[in-house]
Amino acid sequence: MLLLSSKFKLIKCFFWLLLIPIMPLQSAGPSEYELKAAFLHNLSNFITWPSKAFSSDDAPFLLCILGSDPFGDNLEAITGNQKVAGQHSIQVLKVTNEVDAKECHLVFVSSSEQNKMPKILNFLNNFHILTVGDTEDFIEHGGMIMFATVEGKIKLFISSDRITASRLKASAQLLKIAKIVNK
Repeated sequence: MLLLSSKFKLIKCFFWLLLIPIMPLQSAGPSEYELKAAFLHNLSNFITWPSKAFSSDDAPFLLCILGSDPFGDNLEAITGNQKVAGQHSIQVLKVTNEVDAKECHLVFVSSSEQNKMPKILNFLNNFHILTVGDTEDFIEHGGMIMFATVEGKIKLFISSDRITASRLKASAQLLKIAKIVNK
């Protein structure tokens, strides 16, 4: 029964991950950062981290925001009582620099860090950390997953080479819905 419940949650997450890229940004619907918060949460279910990325089997999954936080309470609301890989509770942290972020599993690098982006990403790419951002040149600066608004819709751009180099693994389902950009 527990296995069935976990499969249902994963299928439900996958459905939303597939649906979100085709949902236009509308004033009547969720805001841009509500959608991006849902993306961040769902990404944790479509990336596999090596076991050594966690200090223990039940260590929390650290989802970090580096720089100013554009999400407000959206991430906490979406991730509350959720688990990654069925065992790691999600903890949302705000960090101010790349050194503080090195213990995180997923780091959203805010646009407020634009001037330091290459330095930050060069440092974080040495760890088992998924880096995500929404600045136009995020992938070019060394990021792994970029959110971009294309024709009013949020799209994913992925550097699968960088994900692999960090010993993370992106699921085939995630790679199908994203545009692969290896630079």
